[in-house]
Amino acid sequence: MTDQLARLESLRQHREDPVSPDFSEQIQQCQNDPVVEKLEAAARATLAQLDRAIERLSKQQGELCEDCGQAIDVARLKVLPAATRCRNCEEHRPSH
Repeated sequence: MTDQLARLESLRQHREDPVSPDFSEQIQQCQNDPVVEKLEAAARATLAQLDRAIERLSKQQGELCEDCGQAIDVARLKVLPAATRCRNCEEHRPSH
């Protein structure tokens, strides 16, 4: 995750560099902007999930499903450490 954020920061710095006088290079730079923005949003969402999981752990709630209150399976937490719901509740959760 840290590597991903460092790469995004590098791309952001590159975006702030002066625009190339070469027209084809300008087009390439503009085409990359939405991709960089989406990658940055995804990284920030992941960080928010991790922050939430850390907060739940500090409150001794990290292993409990936030919907049903039952224990989240250890195998699920090993694969998805930021999980806040048990598998059953996640599967039956309305999609956004």
